[in-house]
Amino acid sequence: MNPNLRVKTGFTAIEALVVVAIVGLLFALLLPAVQFAREASRRSACANNLRQIGVAIQQYEGTTGVLPPGSNGLRAYSAHAMILPYIEELPIFNSINFSSFPQESNRSNRTSIYSKINLFTCPSQPALEMPNVPGVNYAGNTGISSLKPNLEGLFSQGRNQAITFSSIRDGMNATIMFSEITSGYVQNSQSSFRHRVVFSTIGVYSGDDWPGDLLRECNSMDINSQSQISAKKGGYWIKGDYSETLYNHLNNPKLNSCKNQSLVDSGIWTAGSEHGPFVHSLFADGHVSRISENIDPSIWKAIGTRSGGELVSEDF
Repeated sequence: MNPNLRVKTGFTAIEALVVVAIVGLLFALLLPAVQFAREASRRSACANNLRQIGVAIQQYEGTTGVLPPGSNGLRAYSAHAMILPYIEELPIFNSINFSSFPQESNRSNRTSIYSKINLFTCPSQPALEMPNVPGVNYAGNTGISSLKPNLEGLFSQGRNQAITFSSIRDGMNATIMFSEITSGYVQNSQSSFRHRVVFSTIGVYSGDDWPGDLLRECNSMDINSQSQISAKKGGYWIKGDYSETLYNHLNNPKLNSCKNQSLVDSGIWTAGSEHGPFVHSLFADGHVSRISENIDPSIWKAIGTRSGGELVSEDF
């Protein structure tokens, strides 16, 4: 053997670059799959949250004989606040001073107002930019009217009305109880996703055709028109009001929400999610379905009423 021959050990620079390129390619191929699996897990957890809320509402109705009100009398506490004892959150329920208002300025309720309830937030929701805002991603269906009180759905705003499961004439498997909403208290929300905010229309609509006129202007609102944004959505689970814990079926999921300019008692508040082109909805019988953002508007309205008499197929 020639002692002057050198045996190569290790990698050349070209070989190292090839290895790095292969690893990078594998990483690029695997990353979307990992992200998809994570989002699938988050979607599953989100739907399961709705199922647990449904069980709590059924237990509440079984105990009291009625569904929890969407807005508890003059103090305007949400259905979420009413079902706390049924989701193992009795200490927070007991901390609420129901004789006072659920406002941030109310010191007697600060503990409950700022408490985050994991069951009320979807794992797909981006982190909130304001640490004192607990966030809420599920809202009660009030029906298809834009006026308060709204009495066609399963929850009412502006009146402590007793609604029961027996009052559902359209079938519990065809009547939505809760749907997802998105929170606007995330970074850059006003320039990213229109379904996270509430616009205020330029016109004030009234008369026989005003819901349609309101809807047309609402859907023409430009997300970049910052001056027309009047509120963010999904902030406080304790408040029984639109943009917080209530929504209606006037507009398809993930489309614009709008207040009827200065008329605080009328408007359009939509369902929405961070999952893609659909939202999860909880039906009165307890099952959860994915509802496409492209659902026929007439069907979306039909499954938003409890006794409208509409016939809806099961494959919507």
